[in-house]
Amino acid sequence: MSDLGSEGDARFAAHVLRPARIIRWVCQMIIGVGLTVALILKIYMLVLTDYQCTADGTTIGNAIRCTSALELTAYTLALVAAFDLAYLLFEDTMERAVRPLLMGLSATLLFILSGLTVETANWQIAMTIVALAAALTGGLAFRFWMRRSRGAPNPPESTSGTSDQGAHGSEY
Repeated sequence: MSDLGSEGDARFAAHVLRPARIIRWVCQMIIGVGLTVALILKIYMLVLTDYQCTADGTTIGNAIRCTSALELTAYTLALVAAFDLAYLLFEDTMERAVRPLLMGLSATLLFILSGLTVETANWQIAMTIVALAAALTGGLAFRFWMRRSRGAPNPPESTSGTSDQGAHGSEY
């Protein structure tokens, strides 16, 4: 009976997990390329154009021009975290949810920092930043603890990244 279970697991991994993983990687790569292009355009507009942000602008260039680099990065991190969490719906366990949750917390922190000005800074924002920093620290400590408890080495030497673990070792 255990042979049928392992055979079913192998078929599930081959027919469901592998395509889901490929779709996740492709979507994350497209999002990363989009951020790279947007940041290059933002630098180009800053250096070689007048860099005027108009409120009525409906073009993509004006949207890039009027959005801060931290805010663009926060949106990108949030999208990447969403794709990671969506992929986890196909997994049989949610143990690997720490990584996308940490990315989501990082995106939230960057989004708050991108909108922070002298006029909007108050003690509530400061406490929110402290809470997010504490949550990120706790999440990173949890990842470190999980990695140590499983006996995984610190950073792996190879960067081939052919398995689901990628070039950075464990998915935690």
